[in-house]
Amino acid sequence: DATLMIDRGLVGEGAVALLWRLHGHDGAGVRLRAIGSSVTFVQGDDIVREEMLIDMLSVAAQPARPIIDYAL
Repeated sequence: DATLMIDRGLVGEGAVALLWRLHGHDGAGVRLRAIGSSVTFVQGDDIVREEMLIDMLSVAAQPARPIIDYAL
């Protein structure tokens, strides 16, 4: 049930950079949030490399939250 939200995107010569947030539940049903960034390097129509940073300290520091029940 993950939702990926793109906060900001930049396109440059040979690269695309994204700042993103991910909200959802882990495998045990615990709610979590993560923020990160991705940079994809391209040559022509080919992706040649991707680099991703995730703020794992903030993920690890999150208190366990109850499962959201979307069925009302």
